[in-house]
Amino acid sequence: MNAIVSTLQRKLFNPIITKSQCDDVHNVINHFYVRGEKGKLFTNQTGTGKTFLACGAICAAAALNYKTILIVAPSEKILKDWNHSLSLHGQESNIVTCSGNVNSNSITLMTYASFRQSPHLLHLLFDLLIFDESHYLLMNNKGESTSGCQLMRALIGHEKGYDLRRRLMEESFKKSAANVRKAHLAARERTKVLLLSATPFASIMSVDYAEGVLFKYGSDPVSRGYNTPNARQQFFVDHFGFSMRCGRLTRPGVEVDANLMERKFHDYLVGLGSVSHRPLKVDTDYSRDFISVESAIGAKIDAGLRALREGNYPWLKAIGAGIINQLAQRQMLESVKARAAIGRIRKHLALGRKVVVYHSFHQEKICQPFTFDDDVELIRDDDSRVRARVEYEKFKSEHPELSLLDIGSLKPTVKTFEDAFGNCLGVVNGKISKGKRSKYIDAFNTKNGGIDVLLVQQLAGREGLSLHDTIGDEPRVLIQLGMPTDPVACIQIEGRTRRYRAASNAIYEYFNTGTDFEIQNFARAIAERAETVENLACGNAARKLKESFIYGYLNSTENDPSPEQGVGGLAQDTSETQSNVWDQARSYFYASMKKNRGTKSAEGNDFFATPHPVGLFLVMLAKLKPGSSLLEPSVGTGNIAMWCPNNVALTCIEQSYDLFKKIELTINRRATFKHQSFEDHNIINKYSSVTLNPPFGSGGKLAAEHVKKSCLHLKQLGRVVAIVPDTAQMDKRIDKIVKELRQDGCFVNMIGCYSLPSVTFERAATSVKTKIIVFLRSPEPYGRLMDIPCKFEDFSWCETHEELFTAVKEYAECNLSDQEVKFGKVDTVQAPSIDMNALPVQIFLEPILNVVKMEFPTAKIILQDVQPNVIPTVGKNNQYLLFG
Repeated sequence: MNAIVSTLQRKLFNPIITKSQCDDVHNVINHFYVRGEKGKLFTNQTGTGKTFLACGAICAAAALNYKTILIVAPSEKILKDWNHSLSLHGQESNIVTCSGNVNSNSITLMTYASFRQSPHLLHLLFDLLIFDESHYLLMNNKGESTSGCQLMRALIGHEKGYDLRRRLMEESFKKSAANVRKAHLAARERTKVLLLSATPFASIMSVDYAEGVLFKYGSDPVSRGYNTPNARQQFFVDHFGFSMRCGRLTRPGVEVDANLMERKFHDYLVGLGSVSHRPLKVDTDYSRDFISVESAIGAKIDAGLRALREGNYPWLKAIGAGIINQLAQRQMLESVKARAAIGRIRKHLALGRKVVVYHSFHQEKICQPFTFDDDVELIRDDDSRVRARVEYEKFKSEHPELSLLDIGSLKPTVKTFEDAFGNCLGVVNGKISKGKRSKYIDAFNTKNGGIDVLLVQQLAGREGLSLHDTIGDEPRVLIQLGMPTDPVACIQIEGRTRRYRAASNAIYEYFNTGTDFEIQNFARAIAERAETVENLACGNAARKLKESFIYGYLNSTENDPSPEQGVGGLAQDTSETQSNVWDQARSYFYASMKKNRGTKSAEGNDFFATPHPVGLFLVMLAKLKPGSSLLEPSVGTGNIAMWCPNNVALTCIEQSYDLFKKIELTINRRATFKHQSFEDHNIINKYSSVTLNPPFGSGGKLAAEHVKKSCLHLKQLGRVVAIVPDTAQMDKRIDKIVKELRQDGCFVNMIGCYSLPSVTFERAATSVKTKIIVFLRSPEPYGRLMDIPCKFEDFSWCETHEELFTAVKEYAECNLSDQEVKFGKVDTVQAPSIDMNALPVQIFLEPILNVVKMEFPTAKIILQDVQPNVIPTVGKNNQYLLFG
């Protein structure tokens, strides 16, 4: 076998296959035919040439006399590309449908749609199955098996595919049970599986289709008690941090670093030899810009929805008024963006570029969103119908501009582009014949081919299209009218114009209307799914795609197309993931827009955004532990809450809807978001820490009220870290707070006070002098006896933001860096022989020096080098239990 492999190495290295592709082919040969493994997945980045890699593997298999091969791909266009690529390698292949004949010792090409309906494939013993864009085997987020996945398992001899093979072969081929078992075992021994996809897993649960191909769950336990996991469940527990609850798998809590687990799973598969990843290495760069689009209609819809939400219209709300169908909103926004894109595309064309535009809908159905006549008439109860009609008339009279929005000028996207570009436009969608689509694509890729703008419907063109500039004189611009809410589609689509042998930089543009609906839809999708796709595919080589999208969205631009576009994206997406957190905070701060009296009015007169490094400092002062909880009661723009560790449960509250609508996007993690006032948050909710920059109010009155209520939300040993005015009046309010709280049984002490300079909130258009205060809630029964010193630190000498950021960073590194206590660990210290029934008359805690002093009537105990927040509790056998 080694001699054969050596011969193949010499044969395969030719001008058609690159050196890296040749290395991947050798990897396949060794994995399949030397080590005897079942399956191999290549997650090479889109545009690296996975098709040619597979062609090399097919040539190698044929040289070893493994010639019965099936290739499955998403579309006939892709199959034709496969047919052409195989012919370049001297291999003949046939494209067949679900009813076509499939012969042994031949290469068969089939779409996924045909494959799912081809049980007759079971009469053949395949040597090699190749699934191009293998994520099509299982795309649902729940991991529920599909017909294609089940048929694949039957073809490869997987134990979960035996029942399907038995049923189909007994029904269709009249095979006996013995012959079925024999065929299944033969497939298990012989059939190999090659998976190709830059985005193989849409979610954690979708890794299920690769079991038995890339890895194995193992055997179920011999006996299972209640809540004892089976082999599959145990696999998800071990590799993704799931837990068992009520006999079912439960997704991990915040204390589990999901990103780390996903990347470790990729490393696990690489260690098995089952997965290989290769990034796209070309000499060109790219840029990714989010373009702000003015939408008067979108702004009016937002205003109307807000009026319904906040106004007194109970009967209209009862019939669902104000809940506009998401599909209808997306269709309307796409029409708005299509109209806005025309002028920008013409400017790109004037710069000598060609433009690809991706859209979602063939035919947008645009309707009036605030016409409720039909909804009112559907109410059965006469009295309710009359009341709803009265409210509807009231709504129309109060908001006449919303009754009949000017949506007549909005046209379907295809019609808008046809009117604008005429014969220079090529259209690729399901309604255009395959021949015409190919003609448009060829003309677009040809210099002076007559097609300068290509309009592609997303489902028809996210895979299998090569639209990159191979000459170098016609750079490509790819415009997405929809938001990048589907990370699999986004990664695939961006790979259409930046591929191997691309000769010019690529430009990606996403249009953003800034409407409330679009913000919330984008925030929800990007927070849940974007990182998982690349983590599972690339491991530690995953790009910072989610951060890049969020940063771009929050910093959308109105700049015109320019020659400077097309650079910087590679550095931004591939920069070191674990960069210094203080540097990140500085970058966010300086990237945020400086406020003046005009720009600040939208956020409220009593809102002053916390500088990002100061927000990070507040979170560090909270001394959060894995599995603890944090409340941010006035989250604002999220400059404090965004630094909350992922393994801490986060709750964010914000009353202003203008601020709240973007907060999910800014926080960029799993959290609880509440659109309400802090005063309405029930005191029954308790948290490990509360960080806040509250509204100050007159003389700090509001700030004092928020701090007091925050203390009442604390668990034992919890901390409140707050920014408050640095005034004598505020100091009196703080003293009053402490006394009132102690009277209510909530024993708090101020253990930290950090003066801030007047420059702190300069970018928020104010020079108010402030300070950070830290409260610690002491437990019973020692709370009333505790005497805790307060640590003072003065940063008011800083004259610039940079001086302040450097000062708090240095202080944090010296005093707050070692703040995480090992979770659940208990240290014991032997106490002297004294009367343990007597309570200590005084406890003196020095959290900065890690010293606890306890005075008893007959003895004095000093405990040194204990962790911060340690409280001694009397235990058995004369021991004090120190809980961190």
